Amino acid sequence: MILNLIRWIKKGIHSGILHEASDHLSLVPGSLDDDGTALLKLGLPGTGDSGPESRTAMEIQARQRVTELVQYLREAAPSLQFLRITSMAPQVGIRTGQRPYGINVLDREQLLACRKPKDGVAVGAWPMEFWGARRKPEMTFFPAHDHYLVPAGTLVSRNLDNLFFAGRAFSATEPAIASARVIGTCLGTGYAAGKLAASTVQSGAWQNAIEQIRTQQVQAKP
Repeated sequence: MILNLIRWIKKGIHSGILHEASDHLSLVPGSLDDDGTALLKLGLPGTGDSGPESRTAMEIQARQRVTELVQYLREAAPSLQFLRITSMAPQVGIRTGQRPYGINVLDREQLLACRKPKDGVAVGAWPMEFWGARRKPEMTFFPAHDHYLVPAGTLVSRNLDNLFFAGRAFSATEPAIASARVIGTCLGTGYAAGKLAASTVQSGAWQNAIEQIRTQQVQAKP
């Protein structure tokens, strides 16, 4: 199915019926059901601006493009003549946005070197998955069977004593967050940030929680 879908879309683009960005439509793996329903994802070329006005414009653009795609596929593909939209996401998803400035900043070099600092409190093992203007992401891999650690200082605000970060919003460069934003690392940084915040309240120093966090989720055996 997916190969035919790509072929039909490319024909529409080449004939000028579809916008060239329609090529970013893809089937969500494992979503095709026996009743013929499936989840499809349409990537939109990023502008770097994720503010309210830009997001609204992207949502309008996405709905128009999806409607055009469905109408085209109904007419171009006999097997999809009864294709219809049963639901649509209420808003566009933004992979990354603005991030805070921490005591430390996780960057590309640290990831590629698989650095494991003594204050590392969360494990990162996903490759740098950067989504740009191309249909597929650019993947940058680490050495096999290796990983990096997220320093505790990237979860702590440089300017506010009682502010901590986690998930896709901790202190990291764009290439670094392209790896660290996956759910496994997000869960690890979320737990670590919570422990650091609790330690600040209990003892007055977030640093006191580092060894406990490392024992619980960095050095723990599977």
